Amino acid sequence: MAIDISQFDAPPDLIFEAPSIQISDSRVAELGARGAGRRQLPATRDLLKDVPYIVDFCDPSPTTALHAGYLRNIALGHALASALEAAGAHVARQTQIADAGRDMGEAMAGYIRYAEEVDPATAREKSDRFVGRLHAMHAKEQGGLADYLLARLAAGDPEIRDLWHTVRDWAVSGQNETLVRLGVRFDRTIFDSQYVPRIDPLVRLALAQGVIAGSPQGPLAFETDAPAEVHLPLIGSDGLPTKDLRALTIWRSLMTEMTDVTLIRLTSEERRDNLDEILRGLAPGSKVYPTAVLHAEVVTDRDDGPGGESTLLIDDLLDMLLKHDELRSLAIEERPACAAQDLAAMVLMGMCLDHPLHEALTITPERVLDGQTNAGWTLARAWMKAWDPRNDGGPLPLADDEHYRSVAAQSQLLPLLDRAVKGLDVLRLVRFLARIGSWYLDTDTDPAVGRIMRSLLSSGLGSLGLVRAQELSG
Repeated sequence: MAIDISQFDAPPDLIFEAPSIQISDSRVAELGARGAGRRQLPATRDLLKDVPYIVDFCDPSPTTALHAGYLRNIALGHALASALEAAGAHVARQTQIADAGRDMGEAMAGYIRYAEEVDPATAREKSDRFVGRLHAMHAKEQGGLADYLLARLAAGDPEIRDLWHTVRDWAVSGQNETLVRLGVRFDRTIFDSQYVPRIDPLVRLALAQGVIAGSPQGPLAFETDAPAEVHLPLIGSDGLPTKDLRALTIWRSLMTEMTDVTLIRLTSEERRDNLDEILRGLAPGSKVYPTAVLHAEVVTDRDDGPGGESTLLIDDLLDMLLKHDELRSLAIEERPACAAQDLAAMVLMGMCLDHPLHEALTITPERVLDGQTNAGWTLARAWMKAWDPRNDGGPLPLADDEHYRSVAAQSQLLPLLDRAVKGLDVLRLVRFLARIGSWYLDTDTDPAVGRIMRSLLSSGLGSLGLVRAQELSG
């Protein structure tokens, strides 16, 4: 795709323990004899039966491969959506693609400068990595070509619009491949660009109502009583709407269009809760407001991207796990949800869930591989012990302590799930499963206990999105 940029003149300087509880022998036998692979206890479906939810998470820029900085948000959003589904809710997973910002200009400029007439296939490179590499190369130059291309795009230049679509779709396609590896899917994908025409009316409304102050042309920020560095910029000095303003426009639209749906968004607490504050100012007394689930930041050992983002990629962490000797020895490729790829995703996502929301999470290759501190390994080991073929079929269970413990654990899932969906926090459920998993791994048990654990873990891990329901039901 040859783009004519002859009119562009670059300025020279731009640059668990289970409770002690007695259960009848007949009850133990009944549970132990049940078929393997049951995803969840029937009663859980009554907690939020048929209540509609939209859970928004991930929200990537289509100019980079998905890196470790996104991983916590993805794990938490997918787990919360899965918990709500296990409780009986109708859940739509939603993501917003930030395709209307300056980053898209940088990515297009990087393509023109360094790879014009080449595509990811000919470059033999995963498409999101291809776009991310070119974006990073141009971002380091800080040239004006990106602004020039964005101006032509805003003017409706069909050549630049085709390029914009192509670059964006390359990145999104590659990111979707990574999400599939994690077992994550989205039911709704929203592109920022679809809402750009609604930005100016929203800004004028916010100014007229005194919710924000400044000029529609920028710079414009939402000021709070917090220190200046945490004020929310809405329009930059370049006059372009920020990602926060574009997100604000989307959420204001969803509030008015989906008044019978509970809206939940997963977001880093680095930006605090300012978007919600603006929305409440714009629409006091509204029937619906999005509920923000805040989590602390992710810290990696490679936060050296062009914008300070991590260059530690999720794909690389998954590939590292797939090469790990223990994980490969645990896997049973022919069994549903027991393949190496399933276990790699469980280890990685489980690590992110076993952490208080308000505490920063450090993600490094060493921590991912640490079988002692990463709860994801405990969950994966317990899962595979339960699915050992030696646990298939067999006699009814004996009424010993191990059976009492495993059956008692079943009874705890419902209140833990109830607490998770009401508090929008899955930590207690994750840690309960890790504790019962540790007990199971440390205890000599017969196949009947294994079959009880299959049911327990299928219910619990399925409620967190750590095993794939369609595989267990299929």
